[in-house]
Formats: sequence, C-alpha cells, structure tokens
Amino acid sequence: MKLKNKNVTVMGLGQHGGGEGLVRFLSKKGANVLVTDLKNENELQSTINHLSDLKNIKYYFGPHSWSNFKDADIVYLNPAVPKNSLWVKKIKKAKIPISSEMNLFFELCPALIIGVTGSNGKSTTVHLIYEVLKSKFEPVFSLHQKTDASLTNDRKKVYFGGNIGGSLLQYIDEIKKDDIVLLELSSFQLYDLNQIKKSPHIGILLNITPDHMDQHSNIQEYIEAKKNIFKYQSEFDFAILNYDQNIIRKIAKSITSQKLFFSLDTKLVRGAYLDENQIIVNFRGKKHKIIKSNKLKIKGEHNIQNALPAVLIGVLYGIDDKKIAGSISNFRGLEHRIEFVNKFKGVKYYNDSKSTTPESTIAALKSFEKPIILICGGKDKKIDYKKLANLISKKVKNVYLIGETAPLLKKEIDMANKELGNSIEAEIAHTLEYAFEKAKKSAQKGDIILFSPATSSFDQFQNFEERGKKFKKLASGKKYNGKKI
Repeated sequence: MKLKNKNVTVMGLGQHGGGEGLVRFLSKKGANVLVTDLKNENELQSTINHLSDLKNIKYYFGPHSWSNFKDADIVYLNPAVPKNSLWVKKIKKAKIPISSEMNLFFELCPALIIGVTGSNGKSTTVHLIYEVLKSKFEPVFSLHQKTDASLTNDRKKVYFGGNIGGSLLQYIDEIKKDDIVLLELSSFQLYDLNQIKKSPHIGILLNITPDHMDQHSNIQEYIEAKKNIFKYQSEFDFAILNYDQNIIRKIAKSITSQKLFFSLDTKLVRGAYLDENQIIVNFRGKKHKIIKSNKLKIKGEHNIQNALPAVLIGVLYGIDDKKIAGSISNFRGLEHRIEFVNKFKGVKYYNDSKSTTPESTIAALKSFEKPIILICGGKDKKIDYKKLANLISKKVKNVYLIGETAPLLKKEIDMANKELGNSIEAEIAHTLEYAFEKAKKSAQKGDIILFSPATSSFDQFQNFEERGKKFKKLASGKKYNGKKI
C-alpha cells in the first residue's frame, strides 16, 4: 500500500516509544497521521516530544471517537489494543483495513527473519542469539542506537528488535536481502500475521503457559496466536521447539517446515540438548560439544534452556563452536532479570522486575539455594497463581505482597500453607517502598531479597523497567523522588 497522502489512524501510541517508530515511519512516507490514545497528553509527553520534529501528525487523547476512524484509509493497532474491543469490531464492520506495525514490517522486510516467542524467556533468548550471530555478522541494535560506522560494510548485518524495544521500521530502507533480522514476538504481534499470511524463516517457540488472559478471550486463542510463528512457513523454513513440553510436541505434529528440538531432559538425534552438564548440538550427522552449562554466567536451569536455541542457531549459521561458546559464556544477563543489585550487611538484593508471569518467578526462586525474602505482586492478568503459591510456601522465608494481586496472592499462599502444613507469613504491603522496608528489616546475614513480581506492572508503574529501576534505587540506598531511602 502506498502511504503518501493517505489518511492513517494509529490506535494506541503507548508509553516510552511503543508506537513511536510506526508513527515516525508513516509520517516520513508522507501519510497524514492521526494518533488516538486513551491515555492523557501528560502520560505520553515523552513520546510526543520525540516526534515533535514531524509536522503531519494530529493527536487525540482520552475516549476514542468514531470521527478518528471513519475517514481513515487504514488503521494501525498498537499490540496492546484488545482484538475483541468494540472499537475494533466497529472498524471491521465499516470495512476499514486494519494492520499493525509488525505486519507492516513483515510485508516490507526483504531479509530472512528469525522470530522468537514463548510465555517466558523471550528477551534472554533473543539476546543470546544476537550475541552468537554478531560473532560472525555485523550487529545493528534497534533500541534507538545507530550502526557503528567503524564496522565494515562487506558483511551481513544482524538487525535486532520487535517486542524487546524499538521499531525496526527505521531501518527498513537499508535492510538488504542477505541480512538477518532477529525479532522477539509477543502473542499480540503474532495474532495479526493471519492477515498477511507470513511467518519467520526460523520460528522459535520456547514454552507455553497461560499468560495475558486479561487480553485474550481464552487460552486457546493465546496458543493459536503463538502457533502463527510457524503457520505460514514452507518446507525450506525451520521450526525450533521445546521438546520438554507436551503441548509443544503436539503443536509440532501440524508444522510443515523442518523441525529441530531442544531439551534439558532428552538426548536428541537432531537438535540441542543437555547431557551431564554439557550443551550438545546434533545436526546433519555431526555432534557439536559446545560448552559446559556451569560456564554460563546467567543463573538458573531456565537460562540453560534459553541458551539451547541460541547454540542451535549458531550451528545452523555455520558459526565455529568455540565462537558460540564464547558468545553465550560472556553474556551476563539482562537488566531486570535476576539482576544482582547490591550486598549490604551480608544480604544480597536481586531485581527480577522483568518477571511478569508466575512461571518466571518460579524459575527465579529455583535459581537460589539460600533463604529468600520475596517481594511479589502487580496487575492481575487473570491467570492461576496456585503453583507459584505452593513453591513460595515451601521455599520462601517471608513474602511481602504489592499491587492489585496482593489479596489474591495472599489467599493462595495461605491455602498452600494449610495444605502443606507450612507457616510462611504472607503480608500485604501494598507499595514497593513499604514492602522493601519490611523485607530489609526482616533480613538476616546470608539472606536474599528477591523482587520478582510474577505479573505485569501497569497497576502502579508505566512498565517493568520503571518498576525495576525503583527497586534498584531502593536496594542501592540512593534517593528516590528526593527522599533518602
């Protein structure tokens, strides 16, 4: 679709650049852009400021109005807009075309795409793959950073973006056919690929557990969205799947592309697996012994599992085994993901704000052997916390609960205590500041204070980054909002 002089409505600008890349691209292509968002102007001011150099943009804040859609040639939805909202239904009924930033990128991108999805571990896995690929190819990181001009231009480039941050549309005119594009893909971004009937050249499915049930109609809709990463692949494409999950093995039966698996528990004839602490890849009749898992700097069994698709990608692209090993062993993990912050009076503080599901908090809890004081809670995503509550009852010393889910989590933990005969105290602390002070006072030398919310941040914070940075300031003893902590 030619965009010049077209009337385009972007529904949902988002905070911290959520729709910034899309709006900038549409504007530079000559479209007349109208942005409508339920948030007020003050909440979105930083993004608006970033777009202040563009002149052909109009903004409407607060409740949506039909006047913002009725004359549009096409409407682009922010991934967070519920697909079953009344406004989306009305737009469809009026037969106005609907698309998304990710659909537009897939339509325009000339390069082969590696897509990574899953309920947990996407960001870590994408970063590990990026580290492996950039050992051979020229890296281009999308998060508002420019290509290093000192790098040579005679190598393939690896472009890195998607759900993890900035839009890759800013690079679309320079991406070449032989380059590689690496994308983290959420269920919301994958949901719309049915419209354009495209899937990545290499699709990676890490795991499936219930998530975003406040946005999806049911668990099956969530699963179907994840399956779109493979749905339109051909026999020349690759599907990389977690062999350890029954649900994914069932999904694999309907996949028509070339299948490769990864596993912590099973020695695979074709794929990546762990064997007596050794990460191994079997591919095309050759056995690659990559690295001992205890050489990884990132903590936890779940991170070994995240490393397996990365080493598999390295072998697929013909990267030397030693380079693959060096890339993943040097990776120190992501900010806000089981991130060591401080040690004070023998107590260690870890920031795991990126934990937005019960399963990710379970993985974090399993990463430590020492006594844990847990700060947990956030916005309710309408998912089951029973399994998490059982582990908290068994493993955690004290837990302080914050946010919208605090009463629900307390109820589940109290029930787990009763069933298991334990007596861990679950206290509702409401705010992160209060929970931190309670945790700090209850801690003894040798304890770990872990901030791992198990759900999203949007009840009290703009995003998990803001939430994590606040905890880090608290844990470092620095000032927050002008007050000494």
